[in-house]
Amino acid sequence: MFVNTAYRSTEEEIMDDLFMEGEMLQKTLDQIAAINKRLGGNKATIDGLHTLLKTRPAGSIISIVDLGCGSGDMLRAVADYGREK
Repeated sequence: MFVNTAYRSTEEEIMDDLFMEGEMLQKTLDQIAAINKRLGGNKATIDGLHTLLKTRPAGSIISIVDLGCGSGDMLRAVADYGREK
């Protein structure tokens, strides 16, 4: 199936429903996490963080905010990266 991504849809997105909960919410968050993992969304963020940290003095403290973090999979990837480095 071909999806034209030349223009942003004006349709309401499922994640815009602030009252979604339960199984539907969990399934949606799981799908987003899988898509990020498969398409390299987490890797792009970690690569950007790596580049940013190269410009900072060793041991300096930075704050990271992930707004709309879904299930928190990106924050866990950032925390894992921080523990490794």
